[in-house]
Amino acid sequence: MAHLWVHRAEGWEAQELKGKRFNLAGLSLPREREEGREESYDAGNAQRVTHGGPAWLIAAEAGGPPVWALVAARGSNARVNGSPPVAGLRVLSDRDEISIGAATELYFSSESLASVVPFPASGPPERMVRCGRCHQPIGLGDPAVRCPRCALWFHETAKWPCWTYSAECGGLCGQPTALDAGFSWAPED
Repeated sequence: MAHLWVHRAEGWEAQELKGKRFNLAGLSLPREREEGREESYDAGNAQRVTHGGPAWLIAAEAGGPPVWALVAARGSNARVNGSPPVAGLRVLSDRDEISIGAATELYFSSESLASVVPFPASGPPERMVRCGRCHQPIGLGDPAVRCPRCALWFHETAKWPCWTYSAECGGLCGQPTALDAGFSWAPED
């Protein structure tokens, strides 16, 4: 699942992008008030967020993982890698820097973490999905892991620990298989 890296006083924090729309005005970020800008307030964290206009992250799905875009209103001071979105739209790539004014530090990341989930239905019954390590079929609802890097599915049960069998993904993509491995990339302080 995509997320934003948000810089806080304690360091970088990953904030999951849930749903298909994320309002950047909803972020609580430590920053100075800018003259002549709209301001929103998060009472829970007592921090202010300043914006020159609304900016949203929007997800679009087309059969694969969602594609995220920044959509900014006219007058917004949102930037991606230092440049304003053309006609208010910019499709995001992994590790894109997003700024809203001079002091905001955000990075978009499409990296997701490996987790054990019930195997979902994947099309017609004749299209059987086989485990990336043992090559046996994975049944509907079986505990399984989808590699965040290469998207292969693997069993993950006491009888079939195919995902955690070795230190790296059986699909040879190099993804670590520890379920508590965390993200492979984070912005530097």
